[in-house]
Amino acid sequence: MSLEGKRVLFIGIGFYDYESTIKKNLEKYGAIVDFYLEQPSYLLSGLYGKIINKLKYQKNIIKKHHKKMLDETKAKKYDIVFVLKGENLTIDFIKALKHQQENAIFIMYQWDSINRVSNALDMIPFFDKVFSFDRIDCEKYEKLEFRPLFFRESIEKKILDYKYDLVFIGWLHADRMELIKEIENICKIKKITTFIYLFTGIKTYMSFLLKKQSQSLHVKPLNYKKVNDYYNSTKVILDLPHPLQNGLTMRTIEAIGANKKLITTNQDIKNYDFYDEDNICILDKENIDIKNDFFEKPYKQISEVIKNRYCLDSWIEDVFAIVNKE
Repeated sequence: MSLEGKRVLFIGIGFYDYESTIKKNLEKYGAIVDFYLEQPSYLLSGLYGKIINKLKYQKNIIKKHHKKMLDETKAKKYDIVFVLKGENLTIDFIKALKHQQENAIFIMYQWDSINRVSNALDMIPFFDKVFSFDRIDCEKYEKLEFRPLFFRESIEKKILDYKYDLVFIGWLHADRMELIKEIENICKIKKITTFIYLFTGIKTYMSFLLKKQSQSLHVKPLNYKKVNDYYNSTKVILDLPHPLQNGLTMRTIEAIGANKKLITTNQDIKNYDFYDEDNICILDKENIDIKNDFFEKPYKQISEVIKNRYCLDSWIEDVFAIVNKE
């Protein structure tokens, strides 16, 4: 359907600036978009959010936030209600919103694996369309439609002399620190230059600092422009997804947009149309091996048809291409 003049209520999680980018592109298509976070923005602050959670105030605060959202939108009539993840949405809130917006099409997109979103399966029946970035989840759950993530406008710059061979930028979680250390040691032996930027909350950072293990660890994430700058200055991007996650990370899709080689621990990537062993090296966590010749061979261009499937415009066209409610 055309988004021209359509009113969209967009509820997101506050994932860096990705939601503002989605909102701008929806508006580019002519949509009129109201955006809300699923919880108050101050709960997204690591330390403050943890303090409130420990004091057991979080549920009440989120409930009041949801009531405010309902109060502020009840006089409006939306054509589409779009939820990104919805991890902190309650079933009572979704029911109230559906009653309030009874003529709207309800769409949900999951960019985390179902087993990492505790309320995901409970929410699904309330939505007309549900998309997921996780191919295996979509095979397992009938209502899920498979749609990988997206890259924004191409970030490639022609650089003849790269500053780094391998760059990793991401949140510290699960087994990332152990993997990073092992990979860095291998790279030092093989004279592969690296740039590592891990970010975490202040409490975790301090614990690593006291153990004198805080190198490459930071309390603030890099903004999108700086991430692009580092990606442009490297031959290869490193991807270490959460061990419970099967879907391809945003980092992986952005590597496609930047025409960059990728080293990843995601075994499922070989099932995608852009996979080429000349461009993508899949690591075995139990036996990590990084070969120098992977860095020496040039990037093999993938077809523009395949590449364009993963751009933001294509993502929006796929997710919002609904004629009417079934």
